[in-house]
Amino acid sequence: MSQTTFLESVVSWDHQKCQQNLDEALPKLIDFLQNAEIIQEKVGILKIICQLFLPCIQIEESENKLFRHIIEKACCSFECILNDIKQINKNQDISVLSGQVLGLLELLSDIVECYEVCVKYVGSTEVPLAWNKVQSLPTGAVHILKGTYGHCKDEIDFCCDLYYSPIPFF
Repeated sequence: MSQTTFLESVVSWDHQKCQQNLDEALPKLIDFLQNAEIIQEKVGILKIICQLFLPCIQIEESENKLFRHIIEKACCSFECILNDIKQINKNQDISVLSGQVLGLLELLSDIVECYEVCVKYVGSTEVPLAWNKVQSLPTGAVHILKGTYGHCKDEIDFCCDLYYSPIPFF
């Protein structure tokens, strides 16, 4: 089964099927994430993992089965997107520029949403989970927060110019 066929199949699975196939599908998805070259593909695979498979993992196993495998890749993807935003030629036509920036901001938002899912999952247990049981998650979350703050601080004038341009940004 090709990667595309596998991914198309997985997104149609319900919780029970994800649970049944966790030990086979999750390593494949992590491998696909590690080897993906296109940022949109990385983010899409990350969303599948966090939305469909994270709820199937025992919380005590989440670090070893998932977080330690995906957090670094998610942070690298986040950094790549921020760098892509910085590298955009700001002298382009405003409608082209707005479309590029909006697409990249949507990818950033998707990564932040994946982190939100992970943090909520870890915080959802009746018995609090010690942070040393999910070591990579707090580090990644701080990285994402710091990157988001830095982006907002550095790009405020550029984004305001896009937002207040005569061509609608949204």
